[in-house]
Amino acid sequence: MVYDVNISKEQAKYIKTEISHFCATTDTVSIKIQPHDFVCINSKHESIPKIIAWISRIVKYNDADDLINHDIFNYRISSNEAKEIITAEIRNLFTNNNEVYGYSLSKIYSDDNPISEIALYVATKFLYRSIMFFRHLPLKKKFFKYKMDANIEKRFFEEIDKAKILLSVLKNEIEFDRFLNNVTVEYKTNPPEDPELLSLLDLGITYPPTANFILNNTRMTLIMDTENEINKIIKAYESKNYLKIREIGYDIHNFPTMIRTMNDWRLK
Repeated sequence: MVYDVNISKEQAKYIKTEISHFCATTDTVSIKIQPHDFVCINSKHESIPKIIAWISRIVKYNDADDLINHDIFNYRISSNEAKEIITAEIRNLFTNNNEVYGYSLSKIYSDDNPISEIALYVATKFLYRSIMFFRHLPLKKKFFKYKMDANIEKRFFEEIDKAKILLSVLKNEIEFDRFLNNVTVEYKTNPPEDPELLSLLDLGITYPPTANFILNNTRMTLIMDTENEINKIIKAYESKNYLKIREIGYDIHNFPTMIRTMNDWRLK
């Protein structure tokens, strides 16, 4: 899910500049937050969020030294100056509070960027999830041959359809809302086992796109290459070469991240 969280301006500044991937807060909404959820930092009354971060870990502390000495703090801040300032803030929080929450997080958006970057993140993460299904395609071996169960075959075509729609979204050919609506209907009927998918959906619905995605040569090349590989996956299915599907999924599982960052790692 997506939650509003309040922290100090100093901590928010360090997260925004990616000096820190940590924050400490006494915000009571922390009780609800789980790893895989998203938080909008200091944005409760803003139509456009200042910072959005993905939560990888959240721990409640009853002692300042326990928090300051924990790896959730020590290994998530790259500047000694920032550590000293946040250490002082943590001690101050414990002056009037018995409980302080420490978050380990990753910034996915700040208002230095277009609001459409949120939808771009959601679209590429969903695309990654579809590709990971292909990479780890569940198979059974019978008489020295691999086969797909009927339920896996059904899921295979669902993920193919999702990937195709998402690639069209990334090319600005169809509205992102169309994908969100399809997934919303699907998840109402068949809730996913992975709660992060619901958080991604909630993030997309909360901050829908208001502008087209940037399409430079690098991004367009990566999108087209992904489309070509999806077509190869379909052909591998038709020829019952199911291990090839896994192989292609492995080869392209980094493509969504490269599309989002407009950074083709293959050129290095």
